[in-house]
Amino acid sequence: SENILHLVVVGPPKSGKTHIAQQISKAQKRAVIKVDEIIGWVLNSNSETADKIKAFLGNRRKEY
Repeated sequence: SENILHLVVVGPPKSGKTHIAQQISKAQKRAVIKVDEIIGWVLNSNSETADKIKAFLGNRRKEY
């Protein structure tokens, strides 16, 4: 089997995360997936995890 390495690029806003991820993606012929895309997929999945996230977000809104 092939060993697969997954990378996560983290940093503050406007620090170049997307740029470096795109460079790595191009060099390694891999996909770039952003956190907001993953959350969107989960929220649209009608899963137990989606329900938990929606409940958490609903509770957070009540705090403000």
